[in-house]
Amino acid sequence: MNTILLGVVRSELERRNAPAVRALRSQSANDSIPPETHPNILRRFRNHAGEVLRAARFATTVKKLRGGRFVLPGGGHKMDEVRAELIGAGVPSADIEDLQKDGLRGWRLEKHVSFWFWLILAAGVRAGLLRRLSNHSKHYSDVIFEYAIMRVALRSHPREAYWCVIGDLSPTLIALAGAVRAEGRMLLSWQYGYQDFKHFPVRPDVAVVLNANGLELARVADPKCSVPVFQRKTIAPKPVRFKEVSSGTVGIVLNAFSRKDVVGTIHAIARHLDRPVLVRPHPRDQEMRKLIESPNVKLAANGSLDEFCASVDWLICGNTTSALKIRAMGFPVCQYFGLDLFFTDHFGYKAMEIIPGFGDVPDIAVTKIKRFYELQQDSAVLERMLGRTEMGEVRGLDDIAGFGTAMT
Repeated sequence: MNTILLGVVRSELERRNAPAVRALRSQSANDSIPPETHPNILRRFRNHAGEVLRAARFATTVKKLRGGRFVLPGGGHKMDEVRAELIGAGVPSADIEDLQKDGLRGWRLEKHVSFWFWLILAAGVRAGLLRRLSNHSKHYSDVIFEYAIMRVALRSHPREAYWCVIGDLSPTLIALAGAVRAEGRMLLSWQYGYQDFKHFPVRPDVAVVLNANGLELARVADPKCSVPVFQRKTIAPKPVRFKEVSSGTVGIVLNAFSRKDVVGTIHAIARHLDRPVLVRPHPRDQEMRKLIESPNVKLAANGSLDEFCASVDWLICGNTTSALKIRAMGFPVCQYFGLDLFFTDHFGYKAMEIIPGFGDVPDIAVTKIKRFYELQQDSAVLERMLGRTEMGEVRGLDDIAGFGTAMT
């Protein structure tokens, strides 16, 4: 096994052993049917078919890209944020390509010759890997398969583009990072969250970070490392302030892994507080848009996080990094650990005395939250998490536009 592929497998192993992934896997196992039943076999077949389809679409869409300086390999709100920050840093929008939008444009109108070629090839590679890999390696067949197909597909793409891979690494992004490096293309690592914890499988050509932890995750913390590093704009911590004029409403911010009974929990919180509750679902959670509303429970309209925070008196979050951003922006926030599938205090905000946390609905009280922030206004921990602490020579993100032009 070569060094790059070994890094890909190690990165996938780290991802699988992450506390959040283990918690979700444990929950899924508790809810699943016995492993030998036919529906579970069909589910595995569906997953294999899905991997083959995704690989074929990737290979087809790569060929349709026009050769922009920055390539975003996926969609969703996270990639939208990457695009917005690059444009805000001075990168022309025409220089940013989206694999799922630009690459897919018009491909369904073609005769599908290229697509069907890649589909058949991917199916053959997938089947061959399952036969050839050892029993241990088969556990990583998905990431190895995507890595192999992506390597072949990338050979048709210009070398000048930077492939932007965010630190919220999925098996597909892990495989892509390795394939980009193996094929001599340029990799741009992008630390998405202040508490990203997954190491990139390979060292990037350019690293975009939020804090010192991002240097370690991108493998560029060594002072002798010559990889250019840019820092995203971070939040300057503000003291927590309660509104002088109350709106009478409490905000609830959900993550993408809400519990099945979260609607009932939200209504229980509203009854306990005896106040109107405004709910902000995760952008990816379409099911929560069907939340059963009542006179005391409403869904928030689409908008930015700070706009939502400004519309309520104080906020309740589950285990989400949004809680850290809300606290840093100076809005009063607490955590309730019964909204999502993660275990108590997953990110350690309560343990670090950054944000108050509650384990039972009857314990949630605004008087306790006010008392907490009266005693805990020291922002030293927040500054270490959000700032440039011990980051050395790091450029601002505004410099990346000119840098990218110089490299092409």
